[in-house]
Amino acid sequence: MTQLAKEKISYTSNFDYHLRQYKTPYRSTVSLIEYLKSNIDTSKVKRVLDLGCGGGANIHWLKEAFPDWDFVGVDFDPKAVEVAQEQNPTEQFFCEDVLNMKDAIAGKPFDLVLCIQVVLTAPFSLYEFLDATLSLAEKNLILTSLFSEEYFEQDTTRRDLQKGTSYVYKIDSLKRLEDYIADKGVELSSEFTEIDVDLPKPEPLTLSTYTIKTDEGKRVQVSPYMLMPWYTVNLTKK
Repeated sequence: MTQLAKEKISYTSNFDYHLRQYKTPYRSTVSLIEYLKSNIDTSKVKRVLDLGCGGGANIHWLKEAFPDWDFVGVDFDPKAVEVAQEQNPTEQFFCEDVLNMKDAIAGKPFDLVLCIQVVLTAPFSLYEFLDATLSLAEKNLILTSLFSEEYFEQDTTRRDLQKGTSYVYKIDSLKRLEDYIADKGVELSSEFTEIDVDLPKPEPLTLSTYTIKTDEGKRVQVSPYMLMPWYTVNLTKK
């Protein structure tokens, strides 16, 4: 049996990643809050579904920014859901497969559906996800992930040879996404996420994201082996 045949792909995040954000929000979370304030009518939002909520830290900071919103978080990792519920006792959390949810979607669709940095590392495709979840959004489904602007996609297996762990990273095509929603009564808008702080290159080098600057002075996020073209995508029901 080859090394590749034995390989096991992990789809759960490092727990430290979830817990660290309860101390200080990540720049990606700050950017998301700013995006929501600028791009949707937050006064009309009440019920919010966060798919792939992990340990619930995004919901923690979103609740601080939008205290009148009620959140439901869904994740397939029971340990993450347990942490999320402990840290956010006023909100609801369910351990569910996001492609086959039951309890978490009871009642009317949600005013806002979020999927933050999930699809790129998930054991399902963007289009399997949208087939299962687009109907849950009354108005907006907003996701952050890696995208190319043209008809190019990439599937990568990220291997940490020292730790012996493997993950997937996917870059989807915005053009293909536009084709997908063409007959679904949905408008698409997208915004490249240009981070507003310098992230230092770790020493020794790890799989953490850091920034480099282009000749034009723009910051680009990279990992040790690839560019990280982060976009916020807003799918709005007409």
